[in-house]
Amino acid sequence: MQNEKIAIIALIIIIAGALSVYLISENQEDLFSNLFPSDTDAPIVVGNTTVAEGDCIDIQYIGRYATNNTVFDSSYTDDEYTVPGTPLKVFVTTDPTILPPADYQANYTSGIIEGLMEQLVGTELDETYTFNIPDEKAYGEKKLMEGATFNSSTFAINSLDPNLSLNQTLKVTSLNTSSLSLEWINIDSDSKFTMPQIILGDLSSQVQDEMIIIPPPYFIWENSSEIQSINDDTVTVVTTPTSLESITDTIEQINYGLGEEDIYMLFPDVTTASYDETTITLTSDPTEGDTYNYSLDYFGQTIAILYTIEEVTSDSINISLSYDQSEEKQYITVNKTYSFDRVYEMKKTYTDVPMLYAESLIGPDIQREGYSLHELAGEDLIFEVYIENIIKTSQMDN
Repeated sequence: MQNEKIAIIALIIIIAGALSVYLISENQEDLFSNLFPSDTDAPIVVGNTTVAEGDCIDIQYIGRYATNNTVFDSSYTDDEYTVPGTPLKVFVTTDPTILPPADYQANYTSGIIEGLMEQLVGTELDETYTFNIPDEKAYGEKKLMEGATFNSSTFAINSLDPNLSLNQTLKVTSLNTSSLSLEWINIDSDSKFTMPQIILGDLSSQVQDEMIIIPPPYFIWENSSEIQSINDDTVTVVTTPTSLESITDTIEQINYGLGEEDIYMLFPDVTTASYDETTITLTSDPTEGDTYNYSLDYFGQTIAILYTIEEVTSDSINISLSYDQSEEKQYITVNKTYSFDRVYEMKKTYTDVPMLYAESLIGPDIQREGYSLHELAGEDLIFEVYIENIIKTSQMDN
């Protein structure tokens, strides 16, 4: 329940959330119309038939490529685009961080492209409009393509200090509508670095241990790892501990797996390290009755934890945990000694990363480089829009 474990849980939540979005998207008939529930009985507030920023509107639309006038999406149900279907329900705002009024949030969205939002302001009820939208006001100027490169620290994470996460230069080696593959390039083999606590594995797997990989705790020693060799698929790293005693100032929980039993504890002053050509060994030897205070920041709240050494045997340590707001104790038992290899093989390639995971994980990284993952990136668009309904929420008290 320390920071390392919270980071793992947070990452699992991100991945699970992206998977949920993926499952929803697989059942959509088009890009827009099924994202939002139908509410055909929504009232029109009379007295003003002009769309203003802050209104909720229902529109029928046809989306076309500007280059050849080909339709890529529509709310109409027939090939001639004359029979209206389920309207797109839009909360009109040029600031996508602003939400619709509370009574309308279930049905209306502000997540529509910038250029369309800007041109909807000032339109009239029961009128049809044609909007030309350049790519920079639509889905971005540059579509991510094979061969593109960008930097990301998302695949090799240090949750205790994000500044120590491994900033990798990644190259797109393959890309389709469902997944992409990446290769770690421009690897600096001459400098030392801090090994990550978490490495993303096979994100197309359904097995948690294959999706999220926890290396041994090399990160205890900052800037103590160096690259031994590089091949097509892996980067081999060797770590040399830079301190053997007093390796921590506070009690720390080390997770070397995703199970509750995969825990090792570091203690100030009584945890030591040793190593040889192949192995690093940690040994903790606290005294029964010793107590250790720890403060954990959890979603903006500080939680005080008291660790008490209940029993020490020849090979294990029994520890109780009590919290500042509870008298109830929890107990864990950890090994006194933990050994792991000095040499570790990191992934050089990330293959078939599902696209919805990619959007969650590397979306900000590729946007920083000016790229977009959207299939319509780089396209100038034309939208033909009919204003079917206006709800003057801009005149209501939010």
